[in-house]
Amino acid sequence: MAHRSTSPRHVLPHNLLPMHVQSNPSSGTATPINAVPTTLSSIPSQHRAHNMHQPTNNAYTPQESFEIVSRMGVKKAYMRVDKSFLSACSAGMILSFACATLISTNTSPWYQENAPGLIKTIAALVFPYGLVIVQMTGSDLCTGSFMYTTVATLHRRLSIWRMLRHWVVTFFGNLAGSLFVCCVIVGCKSPMVAAAQSSWLT
Repeated sequence: MAHRSTSPRHVLPHNLLPMHVQSNPSSGTATPINAVPTTLSSIPSQHRAHNMHQPTNNAYTPQESFEIVSRMGVKKAYMRVDKSFLSACSAGMILSFACATLISTNTSPWYQENAPGLIKTIAALVFPYGLVIVQMTGSDLCTGSFMYTTVATLHRRLSIWRMLRHWVVTFFGNLAGSLFVCCVIVGCKSPMVAAAQSSWLT
């Protein structure tokens, strides 16, 4: 009786990225080909002393970065319309809340009279936390979607129609989210709005 192999007949390659980008099947993230091993046990003993004196270089090359951006653009463009819209609404709400914080910082009467340049600098330092939260949560900001899907279209992985459709969805999603936060702030009659209105009247 012949022994039958239990191995699959067709094994799909784990690496779905091009040759210059290697993929980690367990995490699904792309790893640079010039990444340095994280443990000493993975380095041969005869090369450990030599490698410890060399600078590490685990950054993506420009080609790898463009490849990752292009594939992310394909992923974003092929998301369901409702999911893209809700993600864009989330980004709009986050960024509009950061803008509200910037306005509240700018409406300080003492700083407006005595240190107008300083208050503008402080407001500029406060605003970027909204962009950081958008990046960390993975929300779809229309400006970022413009970059991702444009690169994917230039790589001929997306059609122009699908790219434009994603632009429209993210733009109106950002607009809806920001208008929602504006309605909440105005409806609550917060002290920030009262201070802003008093400064406009004066």
